[in-house]
Amino acid sequence: MSSFWAIGDASEGLNKLADDLDTGAWARRNAHLLNLVACDFGCRLVTAK
Repeated sequence: MSSFWAIGDASEGLNKLADDLDTGAWARRNAHLLNLVACDFGCRLVTAK
């Protein structure tokens, strides 16, 4: 059910993410997310008959 097939070459974004994780930049920008007990990312399963 992944939509990653539609992204194409994601290497630039993945390299930036890896750098942000290595340097702590991601944690600084998203520190408010680290202590959440729950988070609704809006994923839904829709079925029809």
